[in-house]
Amino acid sequence: MQMVSRSFAMASVLVILSMSKPATAETAVQIIAHHIQAFRNGDVDMLVADYADDAVFWRSNGRIKGISNIRKLFEMLTDERSVPGRKTFEGTVERLTNDVFFEHWVMSRGTSQEKSGTDIIVMAKDKIIYQAVLPPNPASP
Repeated sequence: MQMVSRSFAMASVLVILSMSKPATAETAVQIIAHHIQAFRNGDVDMLVADYADDAVFWRSNGRIKGISNIRKLFEMLTDERSVPGRKTFEGTVERLTNDVFFEHWVMSRGTSQEKSGTDIIVMAKDKIIYQAVLPPNPASP
């Protein structure tokens, strides 16, 4: 199932790339760094400012399309009762191409509530047009 999810996410990225105007790599890294800081601060307005109006956000429970629906998602994710580790959020950016990035993240590092993951982020015209939360890798035996 996880392999299918990853394959689907990568195929989706390729389709989106074929239709988008790339962002500059420097600008995209700055936007993702801004995005990480906005999440840590719980600033929904700053978060959604990083997205195109018709952006798509994939999670394990399905697709979210459009800025108003992405706003609702971040209102939930920045609620300290829903995501208690938000203020400890750490993220690093790995550039794959000028407009495709991995965002590796961890919350509550070193605690029993530690969560980590990787998102695929696709940029165009200095906005996030696609983001997918990849399922975590299974633990090694």
